[in-house]
Amino acid sequence: MLLAEQIGGLVVFFLVLAIVILAAIGLGFSAQSAEKRDKGLEQLARRLGGKLQPSDLFSFPVLLVPHLGRTVTLKYTAGGENESPRTYLMIPWPNGRLRCEIFLEGPMSPLRKLIGMQDIEIGSPHFDRQFIITGNDEAAIKAFLTPDAQARVLDLLRLDSGSAFSAPGLYLQIAGGMLTVAKASYLTDGATIEQFIRLFQQFYDAATAVPSAGIEFLDAAPVPSANASGETAPHCIVCGESLSRDLVTCRSCRTPHHRDCWQYFGGCATYACGGKQFVPR
Repeated sequence: MLLAEQIGGLVVFFLVLAIVILAAIGLGFSAQSAEKRDKGLEQLARRLGGKLQPSDLFSFPVLLVPHLGRTVTLKYTAGGENESPRTYLMIPWPNGRLRCEIFLEGPMSPLRKLIGMQDIEIGSPHFDRQFIITGNDEAAIKAFLTPDAQARVLDLLRLDSGSAFSAPGLYLQIAGGMLTVAKASYLTDGATIEQFIRLFQQFYDAATAVPSAGIEFLDAAPVPSANASGETAPHCIVCGESLSRDLVTCRSCRTPHHRDCWQYFGGCATYACGGKQFVPR
């Protein structure tokens, strides 16, 4: 009996030892991969006149690139249980009041439209077929989505879509005075990252060239929004109507909804949030 207990103890010891060794090997490979990635980003930062904030054990690297007096920020998220890793690009947007989301049509899109959820059509059949567009100012959204800007969005969608390790996802958001574009993959190849930044800059340039056509952007300080500070946004992202009464706020991302719209959608309607709990407002 004593011998059996000793053997059992040895088996447990060796199993734990094997797990520790494998974990150490995994950390070693991860550290080498992170070092290689950071070195590539450092070279890209020098080429673009930017700056790299290197990664550490608890954070991803952040790349900062100047563009037309503003700063383009590249960052990563690891993803979660229901979300893939993502690569983000962000830059301040001239109109702090505008809110807009653009994302791919999906299996739930027909149901979304059937129950009256917002989908702005800009008059471009090819673009309208592929994307859901929501926001608080339809005229401003149609104005900045010029043919040139639409072409850059499609270029961003196609970027890295042939990789076996990436999904053909694209999410564009304007909120709180910031433009954000996210790819549903973890971009590490230097040439791909540089192309991502170039296309993002081209979209920004095309979209913000609208004032020359008579549309005025306000260089006011960004106003509070659901994605910036938790304040109530002017319109519901589900139905597009004013947020004035009977409101709930997503516990995860702080986006406000009408209570009825939350119940219709079955949770938070913010793309990639997936929140199921709300706080009454």
